[in-house]
Amino acid sequence: NGLAVEPVPRKGERLISDHLAIVDGMGVGLMLFETDARLGSLEVYSCPGTDQPFGLPEIDTIRPITAPLTERERD
Repeated sequence: NGLAVEPVPRKGERLISDHLAIVDGMGVGLMLFETDARLGSLEVYSCPGTDQPFGLPEIDTIRPITAPLTERERD
């Protein structure tokens, strides 16, 4: 999934989606978990590891971890 360390899901949860996005110019990761075929939780984390609060990404910035950076993200 592109992470150096595997996420530790809560009991019974399974990772079903792992993507990257941009919030206010900062890279974030998005992990979606399911439990018993129902959405369980969404984890949004800062890629650089900031301790400052941040919001959710705009949908058009979300991409699979394996996708190359767009021109906007490289700037």
